[in-house]
Amino acid sequence: AGTAPANGAAPAAAPPGSLQGGWVRVHSLKKNPDLNGQIGKAHAYIAETRRYHVQLRGSQKMLALKQANLEAAPPPTKAPPQGHAATAATAPNGGRPATAAAPSAASN
Repeated sequence: AGTAPANGAAPAAAPPGSLQGGWVRVHSLKKNPDLNGQIGKAHAYIAETRRYHVQLRGSQKMLALKQANLEAAPPPTKAPPQGHAATAATAPNGGRPATAAAPSAASN
C-alpha cells in the first residue's frame, strides 16, 4: 500500500498551535524567496507530508508549505497585495489614478 499524493491526501487533525483555517504569512523560503512575505489562507493540514495547504491571496493555486515557513497573520485588507495589482496595460485609464489629469497637449 502506498501513500496518497499530497494534492489528494485527506486533511488530518492539525498539530498543536495549528494555523489551519487562519490567515498566514509565508517566510524563510529558500527555493521560492519571491513568496516570502505573501499572505494566504491555511486551508488544511496534511499529516502525511506535515504541510499545510495554503492558498495565497490573488491566486487559485494551492501550495504545500511546512509550518516552519508560516506564521499567523491578521486578515488582509481589501487592497490586493503588492505585486498583484493590475498592470498599466490592463488597468482602467492606463494604470493612472482616476484623479490624475491627462497631460495637456497645448503649451503656453
